[in-house]
Amino acid sequence: MEFDMGAAWQRATTLISANFQLLAVIAGVFLFLPSLVIYLVFPDFALLMDPTADPEILAAQIQEVLSPLIGWGLAIMAFQFVGYLAMVGLIGKRRPTVGQAIAQGVRSTPTLFGTLILFALGCFIITFVLILFISLLALIVGPGALTFLTMVLILGVMLILMTRLCLTMPVVMLEDQLNPFTALLRSWQLTSANKWQIFSFWMLLGVVYLVITFLALGVFGLVGAAVESTVLAALILGIVNGVIGALVAVIISGVVVAMYQQLAGDSAGSVSATVE
Repeated sequence: MEFDMGAAWQRATTLISANFQLLAVIAGVFLFLPSLVIYLVFPDFALLMDPTADPEILAAQIQEVLSPLIGWGLAIMAFQFVGYLAMVGLIGKRRPTVGQAIAQGVRSTPTLFGTLILFALGCFIITFVLILFISLLALIVGPGALTFLTMVLILGVMLILMTRLCLTMPVVMLEDQLNPFTALLRSWQLTSANKWQIFSFWMLLGVVYLVITFLALGVFGLVGAAVESTVLAALILGIVNGVIGALVAVIISGVVVAMYQQLAGDSAGSVSATVE
């Protein structure tokens, strides 16, 4: 089936608007609150967002909080995965209750972690092969711009892989697929015929997201740096980052479900609000 950007976006906004209150609650609990917690548990984390910070001091601060931050980060990631999966399930064709969607999200989170590990492994292997090939090429023609070329190629490959695997969440939730290999393969198949249109669609959304995020975090990062209280600065940045993360999660959930319905032919016909 041919991918239609306009139709996908219209369908996504329809799904979101029909279920916005419930999506906002899920996003608030599973996306906003964890973001706020990480800033309050690590108040110095707010200083890392200061664009005027000394690079040497910044590096020392990162090294100091890195170990505990990884532990908290993994726990929060799992919690947020449940939220993402629950939102995808809520606006899918089957229309579960909120409790059923969250329960299925909890059950499917290990699968999502599995797909993330497989994605990282694939990126590592492809990156290794590219670096090896370009290193051999550099021995022949000289280094020159090959370092830049390597970075561009690696980034391009990662973006293409993300494009091809972007429907993994709806496959996991809407097809109740718990095998990470099968979920990735299914997404790969669904995006096969329209990969470049889908790539362009995500790039467009990505540019808008980056502009808004950089502006918001840049402005509030300066505000946070100007506040004398470290806790208050962390609270400000935690709220801003949490709101952005929650809104992005709602939009992404709507977009991937709309794309899945279009490419898998799983349109629900009419859109109705999810049962609470």
